[in-house]
Amino acid sequence: MEWQSEKDMRRVQAALSSYGLDPEMVKRLMIEYVFNGNEDQVRQRREEREPWRNERDYYYCVVIPGVEGMPRGLFVEMILVDEDEDLPEVRLVNAHKQSS
Repeated sequence: MEWQSEKDMRRVQAALSSYGLDPEMVKRLMIEYVFNGNEDQVRQRREEREPWRNERDYYYCVVIPGVEGMPRGLFVEMILVDEDEDLPEVRLVNAHKQSS
């Protein structure tokens, strides 16, 4: 699991630095959360947002609870770039404080 782009990493750094988080910390939190028995919390959503709906059919997201300063959790958005059943490849594209 890696970040899709440097641009995504910079955006996340700007959004989360006030919470003491950086893109690598988000990546570690995501991996720990999913591999600690929470894979069923990852949600598939139909991509309907411009301009991405012309690039992909779905995106995936999860809200990680228990992040300091984020009472509703940390929202993490991912895309699937390789659907291999044994070793799918996921890229992180966004992360921010969950708003609702």
